Amino acid sequence: MKRRIHRSMALVAAIALATLALPSQGAESGDRWRVSTSMTMGSTTMPTRTAEVCAVRRADAAPIHTESNCQITDNKRVGTKQTIKMHCTGKHPADATLEIDYDRADHYRGKMVMTSQQGEVVMNMEGEKLAGDCDPNAQKQQAQAMAEQYKSQMATNMQASCAQSAKGLETAAFVGPLAQCKDPETVRAYCERMQTHEGFEMLASREKDDASLKSMPAEMRESMGHPLGASAKLCSVDVSQLRTKLCASADGKSQASFILNQCPAQAQAIAQRECSGREPSAVTLSPYSEFCSRYAAQRSRTNPTAGTASAGATGAPAAGAQQGSASNAPAQPGSNSAVDQAKDAAASAVNKGTNLLKGLFGH
Repeated sequence: MKRRIHRSMALVAAIALATLALPSQGAESGDRWRVSTSMTMGSTTMPTRTAEVCAVRRADAAPIHTESNCQITDNKRVGTKQTIKMHCTGKHPADATLEIDYDRADHYRGKMVMTSQQGEVVMNMEGEKLAGDCDPNAQKQQAQAMAEQYKSQMATNMQASCAQSAKGLETAAFVGPLAQCKDPETVRAYCERMQTHEGFEMLASREKDDASLKSMPAEMRESMGHPLGASAKLCSVDVSQLRTKLCASADGKSQASFILNQCPAQAQAIAQRECSGREPSAVTLSPYSEFCSRYAAQRSRTNPTAGTASAGATGAPAAGAQQGSASNAPAQPGSNSAVDQAKDAAASAVNKGTNLLKGLFGH
C-alpha cells in the first residue's frame, strides 16, 4: 500500500511541478529564483526539494507556467495575494488551487492543493529572487531535458514497481480506481503468477466479505475484498476451472498447503492412502509427513474430540500417556536425555496425528 501511495504522489507531482516550469516566450535576460517545494499526500510527505530557475523578468511574480494540458481557469490578484485555479486533463486529470503571497518584492510563499483520482496533494512552496541575470531560453532547454529525463526515470521506476506488484499479486495495482499497472507485459506477468498454485492460494486467502468492505467505495470493493475474483476477471479465466486444473496437477509432497485448502476431496484421499493406519515412524519418514501432520492439525481444529475417540477405538495408547512415559522414563547411562526426550515428543506428536486419522477413516 505504501508503495502505491508513493507511486500516486509521483504521478500527481509530475503535474503539480509543471506550475514551476519556465515561460515559453523568448527573452534576452531574466531573473534567477531559488524555489523550494515540499509535498504531502495523506500521511506521506516527500522530502523538500530546492532548485534554481530562470524566469522572464517580471515585477513581483512567482515564475509560474502551465503545461499544454493544464489550463488556468481563474486568476485573481488582491494586494500582495494572488489566487490561481487550474484544471489539467489527460491521463491523470486534476484540479488545483494555488495561493501565493508576495510578502516582499524578491520573495514569495505559496500553497497549492491538487485533487485527482489518486487523492489530494498539498504542495507548499517558497521562492527567493537571487542576484544576477540569467538566460531564460538556455535554462528552458536545460529544464526540458531534465523533464524528459525525469519522465523516463519515472517510467522505469513504474515498470520496476509494477513488476514487484505482479510478483506480490497486489491486486489494487492492476484492478480498480488505483490501478497504475496497465502495461500488457506486466499484466501478463501478474496473470501468470495468479494461475500458479502459490498465487491462487495467496489470492484465495485474501478473499473476505465482512463489514469493513461496506465502508469502501463500490469501485474498490472488488479488488480489495475479492482479489481472486477480480484477478480472474482481469486475466479472463474461470475460478472453478482453474482450481480444478491446479488441484489435478498439485503434488501432496510439496504443495500440501494448496491441496489442504483448495482440494478437500483430494486431501482426504491422500490422507487415507498415505497417513492412516501407518506406524508413526513410517509417517515421519514419508515424503507426505508434512501433509499428514497438517491434515491431522486441520481435522483436529474442526473435530477436537476425534483424537481421543480414535485412541480408544484402535487400542493405541493415548498421546498423553505416551508423553508421560517418555518424560518419566529414567535416562540411560551415557545417553543424551534431552535429545531422547525431544525424539519421544516428536514421535508422540506424529502418533497423535496418526491416531486422529485412524479415527477419521475408521481404521
